[in-house]
Amino acid sequence: MRRFFILLFILLLLIGLVGCSSSEKNDPKEVSESEKTESQVIGATEPSSVNATSSASVEETKLTSDGYVEPQPTAQVIVTIPKPTDPKKDEIKEWSLVVKGKEVSAYLPMYEGYDEPALPLLLIGKEFGAEVEWLTDTELSLWYGNDELYINTEYENFCIYLPYGIENPIREMIDEEVYIDLPSMASAIARWNGASVSVDSGNKVIRIY
Repeated sequence: MRRFFILLFILLLLIGLVGCSSSEKNDPKEVSESEKTESQVIGATEPSSVNATSSASVEETKLTSDGYVEPQPTAQVIVTIPKPTDPKKDEIKEWSLVVKGKEVSAYLPMYEGYDEPALPLLLIGKEFGAEVEWLTDTELSLWYGNDELYINTEYENFCIYLPYGIENPIREMIDEEVYIDLPSMASAIARWNGASVSVDSGNKVIRIY
């Protein structure tokens, strides 16, 4: 009987030892400590990598500011695009000449001191039916029926009547054409059945009719 109790005691002792051993392996405190340690390791690893990146960038900035050669910036191409222009605004409108209701293609030179261009006397005379008779290289007559307008380019004012108030009359021969100022033109053609000149400064149109 005594042996039985001894064996039972040894058996219970063995069972107790086995239970303690298993409880130690599955002790929640130990597991939490293990997880805590693991989490600390993981937590320590991730921030360190982030800090390493930022510190590397800071260190690079310090190095460049301490005298290291900074990388040269890449070349930039700057393209200037001009602003669109308004053709109507920038266009300089030329004067046009209308004789007896028909627009005539003619060279109309501008002269200083005048707001209107000089007018081609011979061309306008031909549009009215006048005839040009060259007498010499510097003399000619413009005939409108029996009316003669004598012109001599060697004389002052070309022998063309000078209207009152014109201080700087235009008299010029260009390519066998006689150019005179607008007031002188109005005076010269007035004998042609009362022909007259009108000026539309806004549209830059000169009408002779």
